[in-house]
Amino acid sequence: VISSLSIAGQAEVIRAATATGAPVPKIWAELPRGDLGEGLFMDWLDGEGRGDQIAAGKAFAEARKSGLVGRTCGAALAKLQRANLGTLQQALSDQGSASPSPRLRLAEIREEYLSYNIARPALDFAFRWLEAHLPEDDARDGPVLVHGDFRSGNIIAHPERGLVGILDWELAHLGNRYEDVAWMCVPSWRFGNLGKQVGGFADLADFCRGYDEAGGAHLDPEKVQWWTLLGCVRWGLICIRQYFFFRSDGSRFENGIVGRRTTEAELDTLLGIADMEGGLSATLAKSESLNPSLRSALREGKAVWQAAQHISILGDAGVPSDSELLEALTRELKAQAQNLAAHGDTRSAYVLRVAGNAASIVQRGSALRPSAARAEIMSARALLAEAAPGRIASSSAADDAATTTTTTTTTTAATATAASSSPSSPPSPSPSPKASEKASNSSAGALEEEASALRKRFALLLRTKKLSADAPGLLQHLLMITGRDVAIDQPKYPSFASIKSAL
Repeated sequence: VISSLSIAGQAEVIRAATATGAPVPKIWAELPRGDLGEGLFMDWLDGEGRGDQIAAGKAFAEARKSGLVGRTCGAALAKLQRANLGTLQQALSDQGSASPSPRLRLAEIREEYLSYNIARPALDFAFRWLEAHLPEDDARDGPVLVHGDFRSGNIIAHPERGLVGILDWELAHLGNRYEDVAWMCVPSWRFGNLGKQVGGFADLADFCRGYDEAGGAHLDPEKVQWWTLLGCVRWGLICIRQYFFFRSDGSRFENGIVGRRTTEAELDTLLGIADMEGGLSATLAKSESLNPSLRSALREGKAVWQAAQHISILGDAGVPSDSELLEALTRELKAQAQNLAAHGDTRSAYVLRVAGNAASIVQRGSALRPSAARAEIMSARALLAEAAPGRIASSSAADDAATTTTTTTTTTAATATAASSSPSSPPSPSPSPKASEKASNSSAGALEEEASALRKRFALLLRTKKLSADAPGLLQHLLMITGRDVAIDQPKYPSFASIKSAL
């Protein structure tokens, strides 16, 4: 994890960046530590800092069409990467560095993931896939000065002049030149304009043109794609980190909601991998060539999920249902947020909007999670039976503990529970209404518990390389379960639209 630079360290980096000719606001003075805290007096920049406006606002329509902001961003990075590293050694001495080697950088990020002692099979799959598709090391790729958070939201752009300023240098470090290039391409900051790979406002060709014209070495599009996928994984880990901040300090309520955005990063990673393997349609079409039991399990899981979309939230006992109350709470919180914003209390309005989002997530989860778990269990059991039947049937808790140093006793016990489940007989997708009513409360928890144990099982098998990343049906299964997670966490997320109908 790259630590945050002090204000004084940022000032040194900004001055070094200014010397390259990159568009960086000039520092006029440094505010010394005192009652007001530290700070920098800098140039005022005339432009737009809101990423959604740069990507979708009317004022930037012509700039997006011409690729202006993309070209100037490319030129700025080419200049920035020529910064004199000798002048930065002291400023970055306590910052740490990110290895310019793709292999070592991947290992660094994977080590951070394992340190959280969690099981997210989509991320474990991503690490395996990225490892299998490592780009070659190239001395031209680094080390160079890396901004560390070069994206929409940390730049100022002008509709007629393009990029006019790069802001927020607290994560600057030494690393690979593709890191900043690809970070700008992560789908989470395209603001719905997914067709524009660079920040939602430019094509990669526009960016590369500006980069080349400013003297940068040729950028390999396949390397950009690989580093973009790694960027998606990094964003997922940042979200997970926010969740742990929330756990340690519940007053930071919004950190908990950011934690639920982990699923968007996972979905973008999986969609990116599918794109590099021939496209989403081709990936999902491969389901038809799977063995009959696995193909049937995927279809039955899809049917269960589709049926869940039509469940009414209305109560039938003359009193409001849980879902109705949550829906009403969501409406009230959002209405109060609008009222507060209209009266200038933007902070309180923001907190209430976050609270409204949390209530919506709980409402959707209450209605959809049991069906999502049932659908997941169907394909997970069939997939494990097909991919590693002997290991699934015979593995023990002791064997699990010996294969990884990051799995706790609790996790091992849970994975052993999943291992003992029969992989060959998925549950029926259509239990009788009477049975469903009788067991709904108790079975919902049991379903989610089994689905969680199966996820831990997948994560462990991927980490220990007992399950191949190219196992038939694995990517399809992960796309399905991650898409359903996003349907609960944030159904309006733009990337979700590309997989929604396939669910």
